[in-house]
Formats: sequence, C-alpha cells, structure tokens
Amino acid sequence: MVLIKFPGHGEKHDKRIEAYHGLLRSQAGAVSIATVRTCVSVTVVNKRGLRQKVPRIRWFTIVDADEVLIERAKQFARKLEGIEGCKASLFMGRGV
Repeated sequence: MVLIKFPGHGEKHDKRIEAYHGLLRSQAGAVSIATVRTCVSVTVVNKRGLRQKVPRIRWFTIVDADEVLIERAKQFARKLEGIEGCKASLFMGRGV
C-alpha cells in the first residue's frame, strides 16, 4: 500500500515522519514503513503579480514493502534529485 501525504507546517519533518510511522505501526499493524520525501519548486504568481518559486512538499509512504520495493523507492528518490528544482530522500525510521 502507498499513502500520499501533504505535510503541514510545524515540527521538523523527521519528527513528524517518525510520529506518522509510529501511528501506522500501532494503529495499522504496519511492519515495514518507508517514506520518500519530495520537495519540488514551482513558480507561482503572488498577490502583487510577481513570479516566485514556492516549495511543494509531498510524502509517499510505502507500507509493508519488501526489499525490492524499498530499493525501487531509493532509485526513485535518486532520479528526482537529478531534476532541477527537485529534492527527494528516503526515510526508513527507527525499528525498520
């Protein structure tokens, strides 16, 4: 199963992802959890009519993935890192 999350503002992402993984373990019985964190800069027009870059952050969480799927997630993150204006990393969390 893959879940897509649009994280809000607040605590640092590492802490929020760790809490999210803990919730999935305790309430959904998930064993293996991996989250690909992405940030893509998009250009928008602000209220003053000026163009500015804005980050768009997404988390793609894979629940109970095997090692093959986790490796594919790592490759996906590396490919995104090669695109201008994109950042990506894989977060496995503790206990995985």
